[in-house]
Amino acid sequence: MKALFVRTAAALALIALPTAAFAQPLGFTGPHQVDGRIAWAQPYHFAFFDGVQIVEHDGTVINPTGATLSRGMPVRVFGFWRPDGRFEANEIDLR
Repeated sequence: MKALFVRTAAALALIALPTAAFAQPLGFTGPHQVDGRIAWAQPYHFAFFDGVQIVEHDGTVINPTGATLSRGMPVRVFGFWRPDGRFEANEIDLR
């Protein structure tokens, strides 16, 4: 019985691993954080070179205060994943 449980658990883990690994965008560093270098930026929207798109909203904090995001800047973004696959930024820190 124990051997059957171990084999079943191992099989389920093998099935789940590839799905979990490929479901996360390349810039993924945690459930509520992504790091990357800005490829392009426009008001309320920018993207990393690896394709991750970031959406800002009224109230998104950019540190240091007053900084303007532009191509090539390395940033760390805190927020959450939207159902459409983009990352909603609550805070953006220039690194």
